[in-house]
Amino acid sequence: MVYLFLGDGFEEAEAICPADILIRCGVDVKTVSVMSDNTVVGAHGIKIIADLNVNDVKDNAEMYIMPGGMGGVDNLSKSVKLREILKNTTSDIAAICAAPTLLADIGLLENKKAICYPSMTNELRGANVVFERVVSDGRFVTSMGPGTSFEFGFELARRLKGDEIAAKVKEAMLVK
Repeated sequence: MVYLFLGDGFEEAEAICPADILIRCGVDVKTVSVMSDNTVVGAHGIKIIADLNVNDVKDNAEMYIMPGGMGGVDNLSKSVKLREILKNTTSDIAAICAAPTLLADIGLLENKKAICYPSMTNELRGANVVFERVVSDGRFVTSMGPGTSFEFGFELARRLKGDEIAAKVKEAMLVK
């Protein structure tokens, strides 16, 4: 099971692309709202009805994923429950765009290679910033932004389902 956390203002491409890729690869993905109800509105007005609320999440996932979007990350950051999950889990954690700054704020990226939206790299305190589109270091995967959503999604798929399945889905989706 993989949990993808959403707060109002999330960047739609950074949530939907990776979720779609993972589902095509056979991963059980559950969307999780950190808002007071399960309807979450993206940065560009797209509404998602999340499968769960953050208060119903246990630390039992293979991976936790957070898309960016400034408003979305602000809302993720305000969730005491999400911060608690991230601090205490030993599962893989993936974040894209502005979301890696939340991981840095919690102290999870200390001495880890990471990237975020390029204009925000100064907020990756403690991390070793690597200017690559997708960066993996141990149990952490970080990525730059909307334009790297497919690469990010396929790296997550590769980690969760292996190279062969990720490559087959990539080919079927006509992604180079």
